[in-house]
Amino acid sequence: MTPRDADLYYNLGLVFHQQGDLEAAVAEYKKAIEIDPQHSAAYYCLGNIYKAQGNLEPAEVAYKNAIQINPRDAGLHYNLGLVYHNLGDLEAAIVAYKNAIQINPKDAGAHYNLGIIYHSQEDLEAAVTEYKKAIQINPQDANTHYCLGVAYRKLGDLEAAIVAYKNAIQINPKDADAYHNLGLVYYSQGDLEAAVTEYKKAIQINPQNVLIYYNLALAYALKNEVVLSVESLQAAMNLDEETVAKARLDSGFDRIRESLEFQDFIKFKLQEINGVVHRNDSGIKRQNG
Repeated sequence: MTPRDADLYYNLGLVFHQQGDLEAAVAEYKKAIEIDPQHSAAYYCLGNIYKAQGNLEPAEVAYKNAIQINPRDAGLHYNLGLVYHNLGDLEAAIVAYKNAIQINPKDAGAHYNLGIIYHSQEDLEAAVTEYKKAIQINPQDANTHYCLGVAYRKLGDLEAAIVAYKNAIQINPKDADAYHNLGLVYYSQGDLEAAVTEYKKAIQINPQNVLIYYNLALAYALKNEVVLSVESLQAAMNLDEETVAKARLDSGFDRIRESLEFQDFIKFKLQEINGVVHRNDSGIKRQNG
């Protein structure tokens, strides 16, 4: 058999791959490799299937075999980085992503994923550097702008964080987390009106997020708007009743803590959780005895 025969099996594998018959595709790629052990494309496609299936160790082997044959393929190094990243071997992932970047400095994904790793290691300056490189290459990636905002906020550069979050929102107006985090920045700056505005936008997009309601309640508390704060806490507790214990001890509510509305609300919610009261279709009633 000749390399041309290997290509026939490889191309047949591609057909099965495109049809979603991954088992058949794997079989054909392996036949191609058996005939031509230097068939880097077959190893690459084999690695892609294993990675998609979550079989990370075989994927690692396949990509490394392909790299040994074709070491100047940036995509192979990038995918190997993804495998190491998912395996939790972050140092090996860093090496692989850097190899990809060395071959192709315009690989936005490699810069972004390097940023993610540095971010997870709390090396925020390095993370910012990589996010900014990724944005230079692909300025329309909303997620990179968002992650840049998170890093800037942790670094205490709130103005830069605001710009990054706003860029993320401009690209993806449905990003509830970007609105929420933008609200957190405004809250940190003491701009409570702006914080409330952003929290409300986040809730419109994602009305099932407990934390957004809770942070909205905190903002209203600092504004001394007791009723609105209690209403937001109620919405949070409708999603997670454990929130009442957090609110009971949170100093963020100190400004309204002595108000009857807040005290009665906390007291009632604790009684409700402890089974002193229960709800039915006709409203709230106290249990007898």
